[in-house]
Amino acid sequence: MPFVERPCSQCIVDLTCAGGTCITIEDEDRCAYGCESDEDCEGGFECAPDPGGNKPGNFCVPTTGSCTCRPGVDGGSRPCATSGELGSCLAVVSCNPDVGWGSWQAGEATAELCDGLDNDCDGYADEDVVQGQPCQIEALGIESCTGTTVCLAAAGERCNGPTPSVEVCDGLDNDCDGTIDQLFRDATGAYANQRPLRRFRLIV
Repeated sequence: MPFVERPCSQCIVDLTCAGGTCITIEDEDRCAYGCESDEDCEGGFECAPDPGGNKPGNFCVPTTGSCTCRPGVDGGSRPCATSGELGSCLAVVSCNPDVGWGSWQAGEATAELCDGLDNDCDGYADEDVVQGQPCQIEALGIESCTGTTVCLAAAGERCNGPTPSVEVCDGLDNDCDGTIDQLFRDATGAYANQRPLRRFRLIV
């Protein structure tokens, strides 16, 4: 029974390859067959040295450098990971049979930020962001008002509190300077010719 060449088939030793050589392609042991030029190889293969540099001579190897993603073989997608001090981030990489596997899209784990993303790749977003810290809300030419920080996911961190505005006669400290309606009071603290606005609750 004649040998049938099956390039890129999995192998353990050379004898597994029916007259070919067992070489390492993309970290896997695969069958390859000797050649002198690209014309000696079938479509999707080129004549090149052993990618692993272990076997002498030239072999027909995939033009994409991968047996699982090459012309006529669509490997679909596969997981990838990038590991760092804070952990590993997972993603998927897709196969383009004409050019091979795409670039790895998994980013490196970083400290958690308020951005709606899972920066440290632990399955949760924004969970380590400290909220409720004192912050200031400012307006040009007016005192600043004190608020507290709040994380609004993709919208980022915001200072939650009143916005300073020009003082009006309404019984509130509009400009956040610690006094109420000071522009409408006399030296004794009494309202001068004006009364603070009264607030009513509409009952339906």
